[in-house]
Amino acid sequence: MIYYITKDDYISKSDQIKVTNVLNIYDLLSGDLFALDIETTGFCPFKDKILLVSISDGKDAIIIDTSTIALNHDFFNKKDFILHNAKFDYKFFANNGIKINIAWDTMLAEQRIIQGSGHKASLKDTLARRLKIGLNKEVRESFKKGVIIEDRHILYSAKDVLHLHNLMHEQQNYIQKFNLQRTVNTEIALVPILADTELFGLTIDEKQWRDNIDRNKLKLKEITKELDFILINDFSVKLKERKQYLLTTFSLFGLPSVQEYESDIFNYNSTKQLVQLAKDLKLPIPRTNEDKDSFSTKAIIDFVNKKVYSANYNKFLRKLVEYRACGKRLNSFGEKFITYEYEGGYKNTVTNKVHTTFRQSTTRNNRLASGNTKQGHINIQQIPRELEYRKSFISDRTGNKILTIDLSGAELIILASLSGDKYLLGNCKKDIHSEIATMIWKKLTKDSDYIVSKTINKDKRQAFKNVIYAWLYGAQSNTIARLLDVSVTDAEIAIKVIENVLVTASTFLRHVANQAIDNGYTIFNKVTNSRSWFVNTPDHEIRRNAMNYIISGTQADIIKEAIVKIDNKIKEKNIEAQLLMQVHDELVYEFNPEFNEFPELVREQLKEMSKDILGNIEIDSEYHVENYWFK
Repeated sequence: MIYYITKDDYISKSDQIKVTNVLNIYDLLSGDLFALDIETTGFCPFKDKILLVSISDGKDAIIIDTSTIALNHDFFNKKDFILHNAKFDYKFFANNGIKINIAWDTMLAEQRIIQGSGHKASLKDTLARRLKIGLNKEVRESFKKGVIIEDRHILYSAKDVLHLHNLMHEQQNYIQKFNLQRTVNTEIALVPILADTELFGLTIDEKQWRDNIDRNKLKLKEITKELDFILINDFSVKLKERKQYLLTTFSLFGLPSVQEYESDIFNYNSTKQLVQLAKDLKLPIPRTNEDKDSFSTKAIIDFVNKKVYSANYNKFLRKLVEYRACGKRLNSFGEKFITYEYEGGYKNTVTNKVHTTFRQSTTRNNRLASGNTKQGHINIQQIPRELEYRKSFISDRTGNKILTIDLSGAELIILASLSGDKYLLGNCKKDIHSEIATMIWKKLTKDSDYIVSKTINKDKRQAFKNVIYAWLYGAQSNTIARLLDVSVTDAEIAIKVIENVLVTASTFLRHVANQAIDNGYTIFNKVTNSRSWFVNTPDHEIRRNAMNYIISGTQADIIKEAIVKIDNKIKEKNIEAQLLMQVHDELVYEFNPEFNEFPELVREQLKEMSKDILGNIEIDSEYHVENYWFK
């Protein structure tokens, strides 16, 4: 039976619906584990409202009309619930003063079972796949402010919860089969933590952010001047006046300026204009992997790294890459971050903060993904690493501090543990990056005295850090060439050096790749048994991604389980602290500095969790405590 609880004089035409104003839910349902779902007027828990609350014990369902019936806090705070996409419901309940206890999330469980397969985990798709039950979601679109509830709304809401018990039991069979209990439990424990993080939001120092915008606008003008200057002086291109700016006496190349230029004459963002320019000048055009003309950043860098054309043309192309990067920052990290939603920005009118959303298990390697710009949620993981940007994120509570902590050398330590590579195991606490980078550059420069360290040729060390991580994740010579800024031939030499040093690790990664091709999936590690499936995937993609996932996926397992452990400690010790964001291997918390032991507590939890998953080795962390998000 479906009970519709309302104080309105509602008359149902369906024999499946019984209308009542009984307020005691216990009189209508039995048990301690209930399926739960809500229908709302929109996606924002701060501005939108709950219209209907649906609850089921697996046999019957009740639908509560929240416009006439107040929610029973005692019931919701004490019972355990099964939900599909629990974080969405949790945030709406939390904003109404209720903290629900999530026993199971059928969406997260399904995502972990099918991870990487490309299958969808919506309730409609999951019910069809697991229970062969059809679900029509068209009614959902009619829920909005001012909607008049009809039988179709009630029946739709009931169907969303009536099958969740059976769906949970079916999923648990697969989870037991694949030994995924630990990882699914972690995902469920993460839900309220990440929900509270999303509700808490992020405060932006608007002056600092605007300074970033102004600095990039000025930089973009200067780069435009330089590009114009190169075309005029190096290629004898005749450009008409730009009214956007007047060239100063000297350009950044130290050469006298030529003239004033007009903005609508040449657009460096236009591939069409750039292709025509190259044809007019009889210059080769960069090509994509699909062999199409392209002035995309990747195509340009790949072209320049081949070092097959003139220095002047390469100079122009490199400057064009700078132009694109600067323009992207203005477009992606500009006014929207300090503009209210009703003006087209991200700033919430209720909280005066920006907010993100975390997708827990939608990536193939199980890393958290961030952002949903369609719903006004920023992608915090794409914020530039430069300190000028990070300094913009501050606490809005007087006296509070920001803790930024990230795992040190996690990728190589994980590889050392999983592969048993003796070189890595013996040196993972040393400066491996400097050591192997020195070997590479001695080969490339043919200088036996060449040194790379944290103080000598440190730019080469930083470049190599990117290279070793790219190599771990299956990058090919073109990518390595781009990261080292060398030719593809030199990149192949660099790869051989790495493989000769990390012999066991290289053999292990090849074994992982071959096993994934044979099995159609890869398991990240033997502790969590997290896995990713490969369905209709070419072998070369499986090879590259399998090598990636066992490292990045294990790292994701460590971070997720550590967040849960840290949250338990925060509650246990009653520490005033709040997770603000998670960016790959980095955690950022706001905390009251009276709890001065908090940074070390977080560090120890990360070490313990890494040792728990890796077994024979731990990953240390570096942290900084500032008034802002640190680099």
